[in-house]
Amino acid sequence: MGQNYRLPHRNPDVRPRPICEGRRKLGNVPLSVIIEIDVPRLLPQLVARLGAADCSAVPISSHACRVVHLEAESMSVAMLELRFFAKAWAGAHGDVAVQVRPA
Repeated sequence: MGQNYRLPHRNPDVRPRPICEGRRKLGNVPLSVIIEIDVPRLLPQLVARLGAADCSAVPISSHACRVVHLEAESMSVAMLELRFFAKAWAGAHGDVAVQVRPA
């Protein structure tokens, strides 16, 4: 009834996604945000958890840190994922008040 058609092994119209090494950036600007919490004694724990989640986090005050999302492809993706992370972390630590904003 039907014939067997051979499909090409690779479609020349579709390119594989490029592999990027190192930190992804939007232009020449790192995708960084500031996360502030209202319980300064918990900041070291937040920084450690962000580091374990493949983010670069550095305290900038007693209640805030600058976070570079190492895998985000855009600022909106970085903000979305870091807001989700920060709210989940805050909920697990007694509903710590948290604010996430672009750096």
